[in-house]
Order: sequence, then structure tokens, then C-alpha cells
Amino acid sequence: SRSVRWHGMLPWHVENEVDDEPRPADFSYLDRVRAEPGAEEVGCECGATCGPACPCAAQHPWGHLYGADGCLVPLQLGIDIDVLLQECGPGCSCRGTCAPPPAHQESPVHIRRIPRKGWGVIADCNIPCGAFVCEYVGERVTTAEAWRRLRDYDAAGRAHALLVFREILPSQTAALRINIDATRQGNVAAFINHSCDGGNLILLAVLPRGCMVPSLRLFARRSIEAGEELTYSYGTPAGGHPSRVQAPCLCGTPACRGFLPRDPA
Repeated sequence: SRSVRWHGMLPWHVENEVDDEPRPADFSYLDRVRAEPGAEEVGCECGATCGPACPCAAQHPWGHLYGADGCLVPLQLGIDIDVLLQECGPGCSCRGTCAPPPAHQESPVHIRRIPRKGWGVIADCNIPCGAFVCEYVGERVTTAEAWRRLRDYDAAGRAHALLVFREILPSQTAALRINIDATRQGNVAAFINHSCDGGNLILLAVLPRGCMVPSLRLFARRSIEAGEELTYSYGTPAGGHPSRVQAPCLCGTPACRGFLPRDPA
């Protein structure tokens, strides 16, 4: 295999034994989402070590998000997660340090060229169910700017990594919309491919207390073996806006719907 050097310093090994593609064009590394100012610092006052009575943990029926191994408790218990997750953060007296260290350590991965798919992400070691893999990092943009960029990407026939995430109220109306564009600037999450069968990862919104906007994080939804390609579902098979280009899906699973999900509104 060969390593490929991209713009800037990237913390992953990159290999390509498929074709002569040197690197994705115009991509540079970000280690975090560009933060928005003005977050109100409010949180628990449990001290350096939060116990079962911590008000952040009390937001969930299972208590603290993470077990002693740093893995997400509801995923290990097989609980379907359809709510915004909350954890201790900069607004708490523990400053968010009460979680076991593995809860915020990215899983070791590398980027590989995959036949028919292009770039993909491979697990370097076994990853247990519920383990944190990476945050979805890129440029946080307004909805108007997201639509402008999507139109530009479609007009140029360019694949993109602009993620639209919605937190839905029981009334089925959008309460929160987050647009993160990792097409030109981002981290390894930009190269994780879609799978119509749901994949082996799940994208969840986690709100640290004291932060205004949740972070979007990818966790292992089952045990993953070293050498497996990492995938997740980009979204539901909505028809999408009629002006949007519908890209073919190449996930190759029996559940493949033929086209990638696209933002409906």
C-alpha cells in the first residue's frame, strides 16, 4: 500500500491500492467544529466526581451515559435512542471530566480507497458496542448557507459531506436543525460511507451541559471487528427536494435502496 499526504497534518494513515486517486480535492483537517460564541454556562454542581444523583445523569432513565469502560450504556442495553442525549460539560463543576476517559477518545481507524465506493474508513482494532468512534466535524453553517452550498455542489456534480441533522419533537415538527459541512474541512467522519441497512455505527446528538449546540457523534451500534469498513445510515429514504440531484447508492447491501438519502426540506 502507499500513504497519501493531503493538505495539512492528518492523524490517520491513508492507503490506496485501487486506483491513482491521490487525495480528495481541497480537503483540510479540522479537529473540532467551529464553535459559536454565546453559550450559557449552566450545569450540575456535583464536584469532581458525579454520583447517581447528578442532575445531568437524571435526564436519562438509565442514569449516566457511559459505563466504566467508557461505552454508551443505552447501546449496550439495546435501548433505542430517539432523544437528545445530555452529559456533564463545561457548565458543570466537574467540567465534564466525570466520564471515563475512553468516552471521549476516538477509536483507531484509517482511510482506504474502496472499489466502486471511493474513500472509506476502516477499523484498526476491535471496537466494542457503544464505543465512541468520532465526532462529525466540519463547518457549522446556517440553513440558508447549507442550501446555497448544496445547489453549488449539485451544479458542479460534486459529491459532498454536508450533514443535516434534526431533533424532532413529538409533534413531528423540527425543533432543532444542525448543518455541518465537512466537504472541504473536517475530520475522518467525512469519509465514512452510507449503508442502507443502518451500518455498524449510529449518529447521535450529545449536548454537554453549558453548551448551546449539541455535538454529533458516531458510536458503534454493535461490536465491530478490526478490518471492517465503518458505515452508518445518512438518513431516511425521503424523496428529497425536487431540485436536488439524487446520487446512486453503492453500499452493496441486500437492503440497498439504489439512491443515497437526501434532505427533504
